[in-house]
Amino acid sequence: MLEEKPKVIKIEGKKKDDYWQTSLKIMKKPSTFLLRLEKFDKDNLPSKIKQMIRPYINDPEFMPSKIKHASEAAEGVCRWVRALDEYDDIYKGIVPKREKAKDASDQLDKVQE
Repeated sequence: MLEEKPKVIKIEGKKKDDYWQTSLKIMKKPSTFLLRLEKFDKDNLPSKIKQMIRPYINDPEFMPSKIKHASEAAEGVCRWVRALDEYDDIYKGIVPKREKAKDASDQLDKVQE
């Protein structure tokens, strides 16, 4: 999500992305990490990222109330990811409506001239 590359590992003969080492590196500077989250372009979430987070969103264990028991920081990240996913769904529904409203407003302005 933050354009960090995972380490590729083999589990049972299959290659998988492992973000653990990457996460440790990012979390060494919490203030920088938080700034990156604050500046994240939530209005333009790439579909590639949406596909990457989908398995987590669908995982019943990826709930803030469950993750809180492991780490309060992880709970916060979980909340952020879930909120970003929900925001993206809502935002993508609003954009076409905004465009229609602007077109209607433009047409009204022309008629009123």
